[in-house]
Amino acid sequence: MKKFLSVIGTILLAYFLAYYTSDTKKDKDVSFDFSFEKLFQSLGLAIDTTDANQVFDKAMRKYNNYDYFVAISGFKSAVRLDSNKIQSYLYLGKCYEANYDTINALFYYTKFVSKDPSSYETFNKLGKIFRFKHEDSTALYYYLKGYKLTSGIVDCTNEIAAIYYNFGKYDSTIFYASSAIELDKNLTAYNWRRLAYLQLQKFDLAALDLEYIKITDPAFFPNYYTLGLEASKKGDSQKAIENFGYALSLNPNDTSSLLERAWVLMSISQHDSAVQDYLRLIEMNPDDHTNYLNAGLCYSNMNKRKEALKMYEKCIKIKPDYYLVYNNRGVIYYEQKDYKKSIEDYSKSITLKSDYYNSYLNRGLAYYELKDYRKAQMDFNSAYNIDPKSATAVYNIGLTFDKMNKNTSAISYYKKYIDMSHEDDEWVKKCKERIEFLSK
Repeated sequence: MKKFLSVIGTILLAYFLAYYTSDTKKDKDVSFDFSFEKLFQSLGLAIDTTDANQVFDKAMRKYNNYDYFVAISGFKSAVRLDSNKIQSYLYLGKCYEANYDTINALFYYTKFVSKDPSSYETFNKLGKIFRFKHEDSTALYYYLKGYKLTSGIVDCTNEIAAIYYNFGKYDSTIFYASSAIELDKNLTAYNWRRLAYLQLQKFDLAALDLEYIKITDPAFFPNYYTLGLEASKKGDSQKAIENFGYALSLNPNDTSSLLERAWVLMSISQHDSAVQDYLRLIEMNPDDHTNYLNAGLCYSNMNKRKEALKMYEKCIKIKPDYYLVYNNRGVIYYEQKDYKKSIEDYSKSITLKSDYYNSYLNRGLAYYELKDYRKAQMDFNSAYNIDPKSATAVYNIGLTFDKMNKNTSAISYYKKYIDMSHEDDEWVKKCKERIEFLSK
């Protein structure tokens, strides 16, 4: 055995020495083409390297043993010897795909189907790679090519149904999902068809597909609500929304999924969609005051103040001692420049919760607009005492001192704001300008 390994080492050394001392090494355009067939030939274990069939068979044995590196070399040699050995292109694609080299896999699969356009298997493989690359239009092109060559294969047909669903072409989803169902009662196809029926508001047909799936495989559906929560915690809002949506497609009365989806939608400022979820929650449970509050907040963020006020008023009727609703309604009045009304609501909020930072800050802003700088400063001070890390409160205290011509105190608070803030903060620049002006 040692002698055998020694022989291999000697031959490898000879190859590399020959390469590095040859004239071709000096030519930078000529690369070193190391061939395992040459090595096997030197060992007396060689195949006939001029026979494309033998080279291809050798490469196939390497491929079947998962030795893709050597197999690639063999398949390339086979097609060089015989350009009609087009199966080499297919297996080169498979080798590269197995090594996660999608660029070369696409190159050889495409080359293969250009030589043999009857290979549904290869069209399916091309579809899968482009699907993985999120290039669904191209994936659909290849999947449809493969589909037309056969009566359909389930995986391919399901992917076509899924892509059409994502494109919003629900009738096409139903057609291809039904085709997959005819092949083998595939549950994934039933589910795509169910989802398409729901989008087309064919609820009875969707219910029939759902019932079939649950009876056939009670464990088919994962816990979409849990998946949605996990995605939300990871900050993947779109995935969270998608999973909560799947949960609701299984049970439209799932208030937990509806509530969580509404929160996520609000967090990414999709207030128009979020408010629809809150309105559904209100319809399902008209006595829950928090849904009115959140619907009002959505409307407020959409600048639909009349609708927001209606929601806040309904919330107050259900829970008149809820401090948040008074603060939020006060914001609407403030935006409408009805500062006296906003002060009344902020004061009510503070009465109900004396340590609520936002209401003090907001009431201070309303007093400021009424030019009652003393009361404004008192509220800004209260906000600062509740949250000593609040740079906003510090800035507004400085602003009120400035308005009352107490320059030294104003400069002190402006400097404090600068120390608490980032250099690129737009208000830092304003503070510096005021300090320079007041210091003259």
